[in-house]
Amino acid sequence: FPLFYTMSHMILKGGFSFSFLSFVRCKPPGRQRCSSFRAVSIVGALTGLDVAASNMSFLYISVAFYTMLKSASLIFILVLGALLRIEHCSAAIAGTVFLISVGIFLTSYGETDFDLRGFWLVLGSEVFAALRWLTTQKLLQSSNFDAMQTVFYMF
Repeated sequence: FPLFYTMSHMILKGGFSFSFLSFVRCKPPGRQRCSSFRAVSIVGALTGLDVAASNMSFLYISVAFYTMLKSASLIFILVLGALLRIEHCSAAIAGTVFLISVGIFLTSYGETDFDLRGFWLVLGSEVFAALRWLTTQKLLQSSNFDAMQTVFYMF
C-alpha cells in the first residue's frame, strides 16, 4: 500500500505540472540536455531510496519514534550542505544543529520499541532526503528550469 500511495502521488504531481505547463503557460515542456536529465534522474533515484527506507523502517519501529527521528532531516541537510559547500556554515547554524540534535536525543532516549535496524533505516532515509534536496538546489541554481518545470521533470 505505501508504494502504491507514493507512486500515485508522484503520477498526480507529474500530471498536474504537465497540465499547468501545457494549458496555463501554453508551452508544453520540451526535451532537455543530457546533463539535466542525469541530474533529474539522480533526484528520482534518491527519492525512491528515501521512500523505500522510510517504508521499510515501519517494520521495525513505531510511528511516534519514526516521526521523532525524521524530524532530524534538517540536521542532515545543513551538515551535508556545508560539507558539499552548498551552504555556508556559521556559528548560528552550528548552534541550531546542536540544539536540534539535543532535542531529538532527549525525545528518543528511552524509547521502549527501539530497534537498531529501524533506526538505521530512518537515518539512511534522512541522508537520501538531504542529498535529494541538495541535488535539487544545485539543479535549480545551474539550469534554466523554473519551479514548475522542475516539478514536471523530477516527478
